[in-house]
Amino acid sequence: MKIFSTIVFLFISIIINFFLLYKIDKKLFKISVIVIIASNIVFYLLDCFLIKNEFFDYLAFNMLLSFLLSVTFEDIKSNLMDTRVIVGYFILFLIYRIIFLDVAIFLEGLIGFGLSLIILLIAYFIKRNSIGIGDIEVIATCGMIIGFPNIFHFLFKAFLFVFIYGIFLMITKKKNTMTEIPLAPFLLLATIF
Repeated sequence: MKIFSTIVFLFISIIINFFLLYKIDKKLFKISVIVIIASNIVFYLLDCFLIKNEFFDYLAFNMLLSFLLSVTFEDIKSNLMDTRVIVGYFILFLIYRIIFLDVAIFLEGLIGFGLSLIILLIAYFIKRNSIGIGDIEVIATCGMIIGFPNIFHFLFKAFLFVFIYGIFLMITKKKNTMTEIPLAPFLLLATIF
């Protein structure tokens, strides 16, 4: 079952990246395909030999990895994220939570979604340039699959990576605090590490 889910989400990620990137940047699309295939193979092998997750945990991580790989390259290229992709994965994550037929598991995802959405919307309205609406949508969608309270750990790691990268940019390239940084790659890093 794990190999089947890996193959399914591998193809979903590639197809989504094809529609998002191929017409815009063929070279970036080819790079995205290589990264998607390599990351899925590495994740599968790590799970087989080291991690050995239960199937539903494996499936959740695989879906999250697929989602973030689907939006990362578009975010890097254009600082935009296609809302249709985000909504599609949100529905998929919602179905994943409903499958358990357990109110506690469903509420865990719903609270993860709701809290991340509320917190980031507050940050957005306090300082509009601090985070984009697409980033908020992506993080809230991640909250549905990650759940509560794990979403806070996830956000901490992601924003720590952004902070470190921002400091690096300021030191090496003399960028300022208003430099736009695509958030999706750091969400992907937070998922992996």
